[in-house]
Amino acid sequence: MIDTLLNHLNSLDLALFIRINQDWRMEILNPLMMALSNSPFFWGIVACLSLFLFRLRYNLRARDLLLQTLLLGLCVGTADISANLVKDICKRPRPQNTLPNVHYLSNGTWRENPPDFTAVASKSSSFYSGHAVNSMAAAATIAAFVPQASPVIYLIPLAVGYSRVYLGKHYPSDVVFGWLTGWCISMIYLHLFRRAATSLRGRTARPVLRFPGKPGISLPAEHDPALFPD
Repeated sequence: MIDTLLNHLNSLDLALFIRINQDWRMEILNPLMMALSNSPFFWGIVACLSLFLFRLRYNLRARDLLLQTLLLGLCVGTADISANLVKDICKRPRPQNTLPNVHYLSNGTWRENPPDFTAVASKSSSFYSGHAVNSMAAAATIAAFVPQASPVIYLIPLAVGYSRVYLGKHYPSDVVFGWLTGWCISMIYLHLFRRAATSLRGRTARPVLRFPGKPGISLPAEHDPALFPD
């Protein structure tokens, strides 16, 4: 029963990969997919710049910005380490090294495996996607700070994950597990920071982020103390 279910899920995973990587390809999307799948360092800069702009727009305290950046860095750093550890354990071959007719990017050049392609050995592992776990961890953390913008923020990891399949680097399941792991890591850190705030509930200060009509991160405390009180 379990083997049958796993085989069925594996078939769906492969079928969806072929759809995204081969059937739904369009030349006009190639530059966008390349940009979305660029270095996670680039997206880290984007995230930090976003927090800085939030500070300017809403007159946040410099210390709040620093602590938010620290939390964001912890989430993304933990996500990246988890991906490397799991990859070393699972050692799942990437589709570009395993399947025929796969379109993939190599050193800035688009390539396609021939129909008679046979699997090749590679040290690179597919499960789970580091891009997916990192981008989701960052998005979930920033969305907690700016709940009004969460629908737009969550589009970023979704697009990044899609690009990894489009580029032949990962199977859809690699991306889905990366998303789930990144979200869980962010929720754990946010919970720990909230617990730290509740231990300081006797002190009063404004919330770490206050947007018009929104209190920022809600805290399970009687007097809703600030996440980082003065």
